[in-house]
Amino acid sequence: MKPSYGSITKDAKTLLSSQGNFLLLGKAPESRYQGIFFFEDILFKVIEDIKVQGELTDVKNRINHFTRHRGNLKETYFLNSCLHYNLNKKAEVEIILDPRPPYDTKQFGRFFETWAEDGKIIIKFTKRTDSREDPSDGDEEYSLFIVIKSDTADYQLKSAWSENHYPEDLARTSPPYSRYVFHALSLNTSSLIISVSEDKDAALAKIKNPTIPVIKDHSAYSCAKYSVNSLYNGNGLYAGLPWFFQVWFRDEAISLKALEKNTAKKILLRQLSNISDDGRTRAKIGDSFTSADAIGWIYKRAEEMLELLSAQERQMLKDKLIYSIDQIKKRYSKEFLIYNQEKETWMDSIPRKGASIEIQALMLNMYRLCFKLTPQAKYKLMEKNLKFHVRKNFWNGKYLNDQLNDKTIRPNLFIAAYIYPELLSEKEWISCFDYALPKLWNSWGGLSTIDKSDPRYLANSTGEISLSYHNGDSWFWINNLAAIVMNRIDKKKFKSYIDKIYAASSKEIITMGAIGHHAELSSSSKLKSEGCLAQSWSAAMFVELHEELL
Repeated sequence: MKPSYGSITKDAKTLLSSQGNFLLLGKAPESRYQGIFFFEDILFKVIEDIKVQGELTDVKNRINHFTRHRGNLKETYFLNSCLHYNLNKKAEVEIILDPRPPYDTKQFGRFFETWAEDGKIIIKFTKRTDSREDPSDGDEEYSLFIVIKSDTADYQLKSAWSENHYPEDLARTSPPYSRYVFHALSLNTSSLIISVSEDKDAALAKIKNPTIPVIKDHSAYSCAKYSVNSLYNGNGLYAGLPWFFQVWFRDEAISLKALEKNTAKKILLRQLSNISDDGRTRAKIGDSFTSADAIGWIYKRAEEMLELLSAQERQMLKDKLIYSIDQIKKRYSKEFLIYNQEKETWMDSIPRKGASIEIQALMLNMYRLCFKLTPQAKYKLMEKNLKFHVRKNFWNGKYLNDQLNDKTIRPNLFIAAYIYPELLSEKEWISCFDYALPKLWNSWGGLSTIDKSDPRYLANSTGEISLSYHNGDSWFWINNLAAIVMNRIDKKKFKSYIDKIYAASSKEIITMGAIGHHAELSSSSKLKSEGCLAQSWSAAMFVELHEELL
């Protein structure tokens, strides 16, 4: 039986994201990353749960809002700058709080004050240092104002603490596995608007009654497109929610084609302005480490967005590209090939120091683009020389080695085909895929991250202990990318693979994990929704795959 869109499954979650805020709710809080989060320069988890009586019987995600039924009681959640919570009739609603930055697990020094003001309830949370966890005691770290507008002025203070246990964190080996949360108050209501800010007046100003736009298309494509765009917080694109709420340059660049054009251009120009002295970019905003592959993805997307750039912006692009090439050749090139250190490629959980196949493809594309923009013959020569040495050192006549002197079969060869298809002839690519696919293929419709006959292969995800991360786990962004490449090389020959990948990704988006979002990965053994529940590049590559197949 084909599953209906939005019906909750045993492990399904509902996630909404807007303007940097997000909420993740299930049948009950089963992870410290569930709850309602508000973005105030940095991200804060604020609400652990909004609790009403009754067994949860049905959930419908309508992309930009969702409804939950508990018998004849219907809840509606909508998120923009505030949380909007509505019931179809008045009921006793309890608000449970846990204000903190998401990675902060300190238990002590948490204080609440509650009062009514101008028909609204205001809760001030203050976090102070505590000598049991900090070198100082009693110093204020930060404070937050939580403003609640209700259709009733009456509320009952609870002011009680209870310990929540988190079985999902235990399953992921992600401690701590429990936490004390604050039962703030309860009220008999059918409507709540909740805003948060470090400034009381700013929190009050956010309180507005919205009109919820109706989105009629609930297809996997519409969900994925909405999902990736909803991860933009106004400054950058979250890599994923609920725990990859950082801006990773690689993930952003890979995702640009699925974003609204103005947003994509804004991100691209910011990325270009943040190129480091070594010609690359940092791995993520605020990081001290650089990424070997992010810069190549940035220039790949820049070429695809040339028509959006002004003459001045094109000149900046050309200048930055020339600088990147000069510095990368100076610092990372040896005998024509480009080298990376450990943890500098997307496969950052395994020792992968050396010359990697996708890094060569990204550099080849940079040379090709530079010749297109300049055009100076030296860049064409650089492209020709690197292509010769990549073919000599990576192409073994059957498939592309993953690294120089490393014949491991990994799906990075599909990235090379996506970035720089000129590396092999069409016949050679078909031969390459024919040899590699049976070694990597999962019958449910995805690719393992390593040859399944390799002794390092792990069939099931190991969670936060990342042993399986790049030694077995099947990443949806790579699966979707591989389907795009196979469609371009020979869509008739590889149709069964393409169709199974598309079907598996669609099923995960529509019926699994955080309904309406595309997760980070699945175990190789069976289609599951694992890792981060809403991953930007997973959704973006599915959008691209769908549009490729039109």
